[in-house]
Amino acid sequence: KENAREKLVQQTAFLLGAKKDGFHVGDEQIIQFLRFRIPEFQESGRFSPEKFQTFLSRTGYSELAYQELVRNQLLMNQLETSLMQSSFGLSPEVNLLVDLQYQKRDIGYTVIPLERFKVGASVSEDEIAAFYDKNKELYVAPEKVKLAYLEISAKDLRDKIEPTIEDLRAFYDARQSDYTSPDLVRVKHILIAAPKDSDEEKSGEARAKAEDILAQIKLGGDFAALAIKYSEDQETAAKGGDLGWLGQGELPDSLNEVIFNLKQPAEISDVVQSSFGFHIVQLLERKVPVVEPFEDVLARVEKEYRYEQAERVFTDKADELANLAFEFFDSLKPAADALELEIKTTEAFAKEGETKGLASHPNIKLAAFSEEQLIEQHNSELIKIDDQKYVVVRVAEHYPPYQQSLQEVRGEIVQFLENKHAKEKAVALGTKIQQALEQNSTPFTVTQKNHLTWKKREKLGRDSELDPIIIREVFALPRPVQGTSHPVTTFSLLNGDQVVVALAKVHQGEVPEDREMMKPIFKQQLSSMYGALESTLYRDALIERAKIELKESP
Repeated sequence: KENAREKLVQQTAFLLGAKKDGFHVGDEQIIQFLRFRIPEFQESGRFSPEKFQTFLSRTGYSELAYQELVRNQLLMNQLETSLMQSSFGLSPEVNLLVDLQYQKRDIGYTVIPLERFKVGASVSEDEIAAFYDKNKELYVAPEKVKLAYLEISAKDLRDKIEPTIEDLRAFYDARQSDYTSPDLVRVKHILIAAPKDSDEEKSGEARAKAEDILAQIKLGGDFAALAIKYSEDQETAAKGGDLGWLGQGELPDSLNEVIFNLKQPAEISDVVQSSFGFHIVQLLERKVPVVEPFEDVLARVEKEYRYEQAERVFTDKADELANLAFEFFDSLKPAADALELEIKTTEAFAKEGETKGLASHPNIKLAAFSEEQLIEQHNSELIKIDDQKYVVVRVAEHYPPYQQSLQEVRGEIVQFLENKHAKEKAVALGTKIQQALEQNSTPFTVTQKNHLTWKKREKLGRDSELDPIIIREVFALPRPVQGTSHPVTTFSLLNGDQVVVALAKVHQGEVPEDREMMKPIFKQQLSSMYGALESTLYRDALIERAKIELKESP
C-alpha cells in the first residue's frame, strides 16, 4: 500500500511539473498512438475499432478515461526523453572514462573456501532450539491458495476445428490473390533530375534533355550506355540503369503505371515525369502472376483457415466466459458446461516467491489473493494471460498462514547455523591474513601457514574471466603509494568463500587504435547516465516543492 501511494505521488508530481514546464500531448498524438502503437487494437495490420471497444468494456475504462491515461503516459515519456536528450558528457570526461575502461592491474590473491569450515561441523540441540525460539517469526508458513480455473485458448479452438476439403477449397477460392505470385518486372531507367516546382522543371530544359535521349534510343542508341552517360540516378547509372525486380507500388504512381503497362522485353516508354524528375524506362523481363495450385498449398490453406475461424470465435467465447462467470459468480460449473470447458486446478502457491505455470502470472496472483476471492469467494473477472489466452479463476482451497513447528524446520535451521559458523571462521581468517599483509608480511608465507595458495595475476583487465565480484573489488582499490604497504581488501563471493586481494601495480590502459571510434559509444553511455540522474533529481525536486495532501479513505 505504501509503495503504491508513493508511486502515485511521484507520478502526480511529475505530471504537474511537466505541464507547468510547457510539455503538451495533443489529441492527434493520442489518436496516432492508439491506432499504430498498440498491437492489441490491430487486426490484419490495421486499427480495429471493435477490438478497441472490446478492450474498454473488458477493463471498465470509458474512452475518454483511457485516452487521458495514454495522454499522461505520453507526457511522462516526453519529459523523460527531453531530459535524456539534453544531457551530455564533456570530452575530458569521455577521455577519462575510456582510459579507465582499458586500465590494467597487477594483483595477488587467495581464496578461503567456506566448505573448509563446514567439514565435521556440528550444532547442538540447545543452540537449534534457542535459535528457533528467538526467530519464530521467520518460520511462519505463508498463506497459500489452490485455484480452479477455466481457460479460453485460441490454440485449443484452432485444434478443435476440423475443416472439410470443401471448406478449404471455398476458403482458397475466396482468397486466391493470397496464393498468387506477385506481378514483377525488371526494368532499366534513365533519370534526368528535376524535382517538382524546381528551376530545372520550370525551365523545360530537363524534359528537353530527356526527350533528346529518348530520340537517340529510338535511333538505335544503346540504352545501358546512355544510362551510364546521362542518368542522374547515381545508384543505378553505373549498372546501365538497372533497377532490378520491382513489384506493384514500389515506385511513384505515375512511374508505376507506365512500367506495368510495358508488355514486351526491350519495349521503351515515353518520357515519364515523377516527383524526382523525368524518366525513360526499358522493360527487360516480366514475371506474370501465377496462381499456386490448391494441392500445393493445402497445408498452408488449412493452417490459415484454422487461424481465421478461431479468431472469429475467440473474442466472442472470451466475452461469453466473462459474462457467465459474472452471472453465476459462485461456481465455474455453469460456464464450463455451457462452453464445454474443463475445470483445471493449480498447485497450492503463496503470494510471494517463485511459482510456475498459470500462478506465475502477476495478474493471477493479484486476483487469487484479492478480497473478492478470499472473503466473498466470487469468480474472478476475465484475466488476460496473453493475446491468445484468457482465464477466469476462483479459490478452490485456502491455506491460512501458520506457525511451523521446530521439527518441521529443524533441517533448515541446522543448515543456516552451520553456514553462519563457517562464514564467521572464514571472515576471521580473511581479516587475519589482511592484517598480516598490511604489516608487510610475505603473502606466500602467510597463506602457506594457513594451508592456502597465493596466486598472482599481471595486467588484469575488466574483461578478465575471474569472478565479477573479484574484478569489481580489484578496481575499487586505491592506487599503491610508494613507501607504504600495498592496498589490501577482504570480501565474500556469492557462494560464501572469502577472498583476500592485494594490489601491486596499476598500468595505464593500452587504448586500442580505434579509440576515436569508441568515443561516441562512451559518450552516449555517459550522457545516458547523466540523463537518468537528472531525471531522478528532477522528480525529487518536483515532489519536494509540491503541496501534497494524503487523505485516508474512511
